[in-house]
Amino acid sequence: MKFTFLHTIDKAYAGIAIVMSTLSILSCFIIIAVLISCKSLRTNGRTLLICLTVANFVSCVGSIVAAGVSVFTPELTWSNFPVCAAASAISIVSNVCAYLWTCAISLYVYLCISWKKDVLADKLRGVFHLVCWGFPVAVMVIATASDVIGFNFGKAKVERRPPWCWIDRETEKFEMWELVTGLGWRIATIVICTALYSFVQFSLSVQGKPDEEQIDEFEEDLTLRIQKANRKLRHIPLIFVVLNAWGAWQEMGSALSTTASWLVLMQVIGDHSQALVNVILLCFLSKDVRTKLNIKCQSIRHLFSKKTLGLRPLELEELRSDSNQLMDEIELNEEQDQVQG
Repeated sequence: MKFTFLHTIDKAYAGIAIVMSTLSILSCFIIIAVLISCKSLRTNGRTLLICLTVANFVSCVGSIVAAGVSVFTPELTWSNFPVCAAASAISIVSNVCAYLWTCAISLYVYLCISWKKDVLADKLRGVFHLVCWGFPVAVMVIATASDVIGFNFGKAKVERRPPWCWIDRETEKFEMWELVTGLGWRIATIVICTALYSFVQFSLSVQGKPDEEQIDEFEEDLTLRIQKANRKLRHIPLIFVVLNAWGAWQEMGSALSTTASWLVLMQVIGDHSQALVNVILLCFLSKDVRTKLNIKCQSIRHLFSKKTLGLRPLELEELRSDSNQLMDEIELNEEQDQVQG
């Protein structure tokens, strides 16, 4: 049994998927490296971001494998089914994980900002890990055991995208499996994130700036940092909604009628660029993160410059300590400026 490319748009779809997935994988490494290297940035909320980043990374790997099957095998046959089955399993787990972790971050930010229940939000992190990792694996196992994964090759009059490794369209109750393994959770996440983001934005408009005068001096620095991190994290649900609305539109539309080629291309861009947009917004457009990264880069440059080549280990350690002390002083000055402003 063979499935061939149906439209010229197929090659563009696969090519964009590979490019965007590669960029997102690099973005995942940057996000994780930044949070690991800058201890002051590792708030509880941002640890959830790491989990979402891992899910995005695995999803992009699965997409590259699926796209590779389409690109390097002009005629898809059952001989390459094991590779496609592996890509399907990876995509199902990672995509559902990403949806659930996005909902978890939305709920976490909502509890912290709207309800001011930071302790409750922190206690729910264990539940988040159990549900967001365990449930997608269960969905994948059930789909694999039911023998429904395969080539989602579609029909020429309906679907304008290449044969993809997901759910075999010839399987019984395809629409149900489509909802269970991805589309249903995507739509639910869009609805939940839109609602929670609206509530958070309304709460922020009512609350205004946090009242620093009521914060105990001993916990002032940490509290301000957590509040600011949570305010930054509130944009993640909005990013998800903007990027995934195209995919939901295209998948629902393809079940009813022919979808436009431009919508297919918007879907493939949105589906594989969440990590890329996250790193741009939360790292490169964040003044605090840029300042910390600049200090880290300067520290590394000093350590490996010609002037340090002749230093002994003790002197190198003193230089490294001075650099860390400078970073702490800059962070404290920034937070004091925020309080005064």
